[in-house]
Amino acid sequence: MEAIVGETQLVIRPDRDLLSRYGISVDHIMALVADAIGGREAGQVIQGNERYNIYARLAKNHRNSIEAIRSLIVHAPGGALVPLHKIAKVGIESGPPQIRRDDVQRRVLIQANVEGLRPVLMTASIAILKVKNAVMLRRRLCL
Repeated sequence: MEAIVGETQLVIRPDRDLLSRYGISVDHIMALVADAIGGREAGQVIQGNERYNIYARLAKNHRNSIEAIRSLIVHAPGGALVPLHKIAKVGIESGPPQIRRDDVQRRVLIQANVEGLRPVLMTASIAILKVKNAVMLRRRLCL
């Protein structure tokens, strides 16, 4: 059966009490991380009539490293330099489940290997019959 789990995602939970001690806003923290991972426009290169934006961001090995992200330095308005992990919890978590759909119908994929001489279609038909007999589906659900 297809796993119905969420995608892993980077989660940053700022500690608002610590942020207020340093005078740092949540927006400042999130902008720092967004710029470090996604990049920020740093200029343009012009070649003839064409313009190309230049983006600055962390190198790939640092963008993919939770420790590198935790070690990002936050500049406080008072001049303090604070590592991100001192003022926010930084981690990788499973996100919300992804719902797969065909047209407007939700879909869950069930896969199996077939051994022996029985044709695949016959095996699938038998499996569907067994599930129909064993499981009471709610209205509007189908196999």
